Amino acid sequence: MTTPKDNTPDRREAFRVDIKAAVALEPRDGTRTDPADYFQQLHTLSLYSHFQQLDQELNQVVDRIKDLATAKSIDILRRQVAALSKINTIKSMSDGDLTTRAVNISEGGCAFEMTTPVSIGDEFASAIIFHPSYFALFVFARVIDISQTDNGHQQIHLQFQEMTDKQNQQIMKHMFQAQTEQKKQ
Repeated sequence: MTTPKDNTPDRREAFRVDIKAAVALEPRDGTRTDPADYFQQLHTLSLYSHFQQLDQELNQVVDRIKDLATAKSIDILRRQVAALSKINTIKSMSDGDLTTRAVNISEGGCAFEMTTPVSIGDEFASAIIFHPSYFALFVFARVIDISQTDNGHQQIHLQFQEMTDKQNQQIMKHMFQAQTEQKKQ
């Protein structure tokens, strides 16, 4: 994200996309250094993200297998494990009372509507679960702007804090996937 000459951050200068995602926020208490630790009920989602990485690696290996029957068997097993993992992820989300909402996201932050009052400067551990991939992003964020919507709710704007390069890459990947899906519709 770039900063204009007057040093006021302009979050609109970054590539942004509207996605569907579930969002959970927990006030940051300073004692926990991993944002995922704030969401014990969602730990399976962090494992699902790891599962997706392993699945990509397995796909690369399967592409090199010359025996068609072996490659097909591994692909079927991979899809079975993926289905079981999604079932577990959906259960975790329903147990955590997470609902999907419209989220405008960039690699530097996100904005969405919420009914719970917050203040500019509040810091949160956030869990953002992208749909339909169920990729979970656990990151610290700070409220940088609040605006009122027509229906009386708050539109909050979060700036991500302490992001890793890997998290930036994952966000960009999911943003491009969402943009591609939107163009197909």
